Parts: sequence; C-alpha cells; structure tokens
Amino acid sequence: MKKKIVGIFVMTLLIATAYISLGLEENTSSILNDSIEVEDQKNIPAGYWMELYEGKFYAQGFTPAHSPLVKVRLHISGSASTLENTNLTVSIRDALNGENIVSDQFCIDDIPENILEYTFTDIDVTIGEIYYIVCSVDKGYLASDCYGWPYTYDDEYDRGDAWYSANGISWYPAEDYIIEGYHDIDFAFTTYFRDYAPDACEIDGPTDGKAQDFTYYEFCTNDPEGHDVEYYIEWGDGFEFKWVGPYESDEIAEKGHSWASKGNYTIRAKARDIYGAESDWTELEISMPKTKVTNSPFLTFLENHPYLFPL
Repeated sequence: MKKKIVGIFVMTLLIATAYISLGLEENTSSILNDSIEVEDQKNIPAGYWMELYEGKFYAQGFTPAHSPLVKVRLHISGSASTLENTNLTVSIRDALNGENIVSDQFCIDDIPENILEYTFTDIDVTIGEIYYIVCSVDKGYLASDCYGWPYTYDDEYDRGDAWYSANGISWYPAEDYIIEGYHDIDFAFTTYFRDYAPDACEIDGPTDGKAQDFTYYEFCTNDPEGHDVEYYIEWGDGFEFKWVGPYESDEIAEKGHSWASKGNYTIRAKARDIYGAESDWTELEISMPKTKVTNSPFLTFLENHPYLFPL
C-alpha cells in the first residue's frame, strides 16, 4: 500500500517548517586550521516533503566530487507540535545496508531553526563512489502530525537517488511511495568537503632599485590539493593587485611595479585557491634609494662634449 505524500507550496513550507541545528553556528565556509568547509553536492529544498514515520527509514544517495567529507546539511519540515522530544537519527553509509561510517541522534524539538548541520570528524571518501545519508525518527504516525524531508522530482539531482524502507533492510525507490506524477525524486541536502589553504607564497625579486623604474617580482605557491590559485599583492605605496590569476599550483606569476619616489617599502602578498581558502601573508622589504633622472637631448649633448664650451 502506497503512502500518500503531502505536497505543499514553498510559502506553506517556510511557515510550517521546524529548522534543526546542532547548536553550531551556521557557517557555509567555517575556517579550521587554515582550511574551509566548501559545498560539494547539493539539492535545494522544494515545496513538497515526504512524511517521516516512526520505524521507517529514508535515504538519499550522493556522489562526492571532493574529499574529505566534513558536514551534511538537511532540511527537516513539518508541524509536529504534539510530538514532544522527537529524535532524528542521521547516519552516513557507503551502502544502504552497510555499516554506519558516522551516526548521531538529535532532538528536533530543542532546536528552533529548520536546518540541521551535522558536522563530524573528517571522513575520507572515494571520489566518484556513491554514499548515503540515512534518516529515521522515533515519533510520527499521521500525515497531519509528523516531520518530513523535502524533496524535488524529475531527477533534479542526478548523482544519487532517494530511497525508502519499511524495516531498514529492504529498500525501494522513494518515488514508489509518491502520488502518481512524481518521478525520480531526491531529498534536499548539502554535503561539504574540507579544502586546505595554499602555502604562504614566495616573493622573489630585487630588494633595492631606482624609484620610477619598473621592477619585476615573481610570486609562487603550492596548493596541497593542486588547485589553481590567485594572488593578492600590495606594493606598499597604496597600490595593489586584487586577486590576479588564476595560476596553476607551483606556477610562477611575474608582476611588476614602479614606485614614484625613493623610500623603503614592504611588498605583501597572499594566495587563495579557487574555493576561497587563503594563505598567510608574505612580506618582502625593499628600498628605492635613487630617483631616475631623465636628461634632455641638449644636456646629453653637453655631457658628451665637455670641452666644446670651455669656461
């Protein structure tokens, strides 16, 4: 017997939604030890949700494009005001009936907002292989009084599928339990991977020269994952290059500058990869002790013929 799934419009969903969080600050790119959390796989919420019933299991497949996996974000919807202390169990597996790689339980009622961010110790995943987010609740019996997992249809996320199980053992495509007309559904979710910052960049070039002369410097860094990088360069006189590039990891970027007047300057540069992870600043102290003098043709003539007009 098919379960009827309630479809609602987005505005109704927003009004009736109970957002879930782990008590962590909402952060789509939180910094940790010179690294950031970056979105990898994503399926946005829609105006429909599948009811989550006690004793039933629900899963969404996803195929990571990066590693390691560090966080999963879920949207949990519905109005279940009479279901006090409802617990949601979330697990990550590499097979529907496989062992849990990580798993935890969260009380829906205690969290005021409608986004669950499940952050865990970094998981090394195989890029291109499918993994599953598996969910279940310990309360909920009726469509009018339960929580739900929003979904999209027509295979909007094509790197995994939504699944349903009445016992946690036998799994079926979730669309088998959707009212006629909804095919190839996928639950709403986002996964995140950890991206490490490039090394502090090297600055190579002369440490002294002439003011008003154009002087060239080389900038280079290594990105631990081999991502392309950009450079932010400050020349110490108020001029700067904002995120020039991209360049390949370990590729030399040559940039030049001229200082209008003599003096001491500090060149500062940092690198960031294509996902936004930034390195520390690197500095190079330089001195421009002389000002370039441009002679007129007449003065040059006199310098070349010192005895033409003796005093």
